[in-house]
Amino acid sequence: MANQFAKTVDVSAPYATFAVGDWQWNVIKTYQMPVNERKNDFARWMVAARSPNTFGSWELGDTYIASLFSIEGLRLTYASDAWVDAYDLVDTLERPTADIDVGKAHGFEAGLEDPLWEIFG
Repeated sequence: MANQFAKTVDVSAPYATFAVGDWQWNVIKTYQMPVNERKNDFARWMVAARSPNTFGSWELGDTYIASLFSIEGLRLTYASDAWVDAYDLVDTLERPTADIDVGKAHGFEAGLEDPLWEIFG
């Protein structure tokens, strides 16, 4: 099975969106399938990020998934149907756009010492 998130999509139609305060990360590409990300401490996603420091503009680049999920209060604010299925969030979300606390929904408290795979599985 191929990685269904390997194609870069437009910033306005991300696979998933994470946010905390005025900061937002739109996932526009992944490099590995979720099952392989869980095994890789250095797994990364291509994201479009914006914050008060970008003055409303998007900055594109890769981010380590573990670094993103170490941000306290990070929330999943949007997930495509495919993302919900691939990351097994069906039981967590009543609908794909539900605003959930990523860590608490998966029994994860933000912190650099926490393994990435605890977030999704």
